[in-house]
Amino acid sequence: MANSLNDFHRGDTKSWKFEFGNGVDITGWKIYFTMKENKSDDDSSAVLQVIATAGGNDGDDIYNGLMYVTVESSDYDNVEPETKYFYGFQRVIDASPANVKTLHTGSVKILQDITITTA
Repeated sequence: MANSLNDFHRGDTKSWKFEFGNGVDITGWKIYFTMKENKSDDDSSAVLQVIATAGGNDGDDIYNGLMYVTVESSDYDNVEPETKYFYGFQRVIDASPANVKTLHTGSVKILQDITITTA
């Protein structure tokens, strides 16, 4: 994944690729993509949160450590355009206790969409 996210338009379908290594079985792994107005906001107050499970996207290869996190146009209901948000990608492996690792954090500006039509 890139070192930082480029600003993107509200409503655009976005997909990010995560590679954990050839031969790595990531069955059941999850990646959370969360966007918030303030870093300290509770996840329930996030303006956008997508939880991707390994194997849930067509391009995923769970036996070779490859998965994608995708934000669909319908996920933007609470996102205000021309606003900068904090974001984070966090990998969670179900265990007792859970194995959690922050993969990437930063801030991104969501740009105003011009065409607001979805099929």
